[in-house]
Amino acid sequence: MRPAGAPARACVVRREAISAFPRALLALVFAGAIAGLPAGAAGENEEVSGLNSLPEVEFTALSQRDWNPLGSRALAIHPADWKHGETEHFIYHFIHSYVATPISLEAEFNYRVIAKELGLETMPNASGKSHIYIFEEPEDWKIFQGNAHLEPWTGGIHSLGSLFIVRDPSFKFSNNSLGH
Repeated sequence: MRPAGAPARACVVRREAISAFPRALLALVFAGAIAGLPAGAAGENEEVSGLNSLPEVEFTALSQRDWNPLGSRALAIHPADWKHGETEHFIYHFIHSYVATPISLEAEFNYRVIAKELGLETMPNASGKSHIYIFEEPEDWKIFQGNAHLEPWTGGIHSLGSLFIVRDPSFKFSNNSLGH
């Protein structure tokens, strides 16, 4: 605060300084990002989580375990590759968050729509969160089919509250078609 009767000082900022500020800020952010990268990280195939992507949770930190024996069989296929995430009503097991994130959004949305249509706050007889296992490679799904003794034509299965599905990210539609 200035003393009573003291003249106010004008703050003079040159126009060149104002226009240079965004460039300087961008340079600082870029330099900080580069400094934070481990050596050789540029160009590697590391997954970077985007805004609003399904947050990854350590397996031991999940709110509940899946006691379904098929869950153990699924996670035994390339066990080091599986990641895990959790939303309000579901627990996800996946390889890449860019595949799991849209599934998590759809699952939560549909849960809320169904609960609202049924006039329920929560689903009856829900003993916890459902687990969703997302296979991305058809070869891994075939291994799972054999381990779980599934018919070769199955493309997904619901068992004991858990859902096992295949979502191959290499298959893309050229428009807004939904295959079903």
